[in-house]
Amino acid sequence: MSQLTARDLHLAYGPAAQRQPVLQNLDLSLGPDEILVLLGPSGCGKTSLLHVLAGLQAPDAGEIRIDGQATTTSDGRRGVVFQEHALLPWLNAADNLTLGLRLRGLGRHQRRQAAEDWLARIGMADLGRRRIDALSGGQRQRLGLARALATEPDFLLLDEPFAALDAITRERMQVLLLDLARRSHQGLLLITHSVEEALFLASELWLLEGPPLLVRRRMSLDFSQRHVAGEPVRDIVTDPRFQALSQELLQAMPAPSGRSSGRAA
Repeated sequence: MSQLTARDLHLAYGPAAQRQPVLQNLDLSLGPDEILVLLGPSGCGKTSLLHVLAGLQAPDAGEIRIDGQATTTSDGRRGVVFQEHALLPWLNAADNLTLGLRLRGLGRHQRRQAAEDWLARIGMADLGRRRIDALSGGQRQRLGLARALATEPDFLLLDEPFAALDAITRERMQVLLLDLARRSHQGLLLITHSVEEALFLASELWLLEGPPLLVRRRMSLDFSQRHVAGEPVRDIVTDPRFQALSQELLQAMPAPSGRSSGRAA
């Protein structure tokens, strides 16, 4: 089974004489069926870490390995979903969903079958020909998630993908993510500012501060597994243990970084 590891990561921003450290001596490991959630304030370095893990930015020092092999650039084994869906407005929903498959050389028939399968999974079976501007915000985000998963990456890295959604749609997207993750057995890394989202989704949660990014607290959690086993969302989020942990994390959450660069989000 695939394993994504980071060892001794260092990253700094700014001119040579005034470089500001964002990542220092950071280690991380992510395996199949794991959901690592990074919870922390704006500016602490979460997004910078995700960019490095995805191969979108090179660290100043340290290395990223997949199954023991060092990697320095992005590849098909790591899918990325950002807060903005990044769908192409000149393509319809089905063609957006299968764009990655087209770039990998799959034929039209295979892409059509994949589109039908994934649109059905995300509850959009009849919307394949719909223009992007005719889709709701939740539908666009579902489509962006399916596009990332359709290429069958070993790891999915998500940077606050549900932040712009209303509460009801956000909860539905969280449940959809858990269902898709259970089927695919991928390793997931999710960035969020939401304490409740972090507790509900994580198999492991890191409470962060920074920069430089520092793991203040690590927690192993079973709420997501309880939902996958059939427990309703409302029963989980009203569980006294869930509520107590939510209050603990809210009180422990560091203040946002005051740095003006915005590069270390």
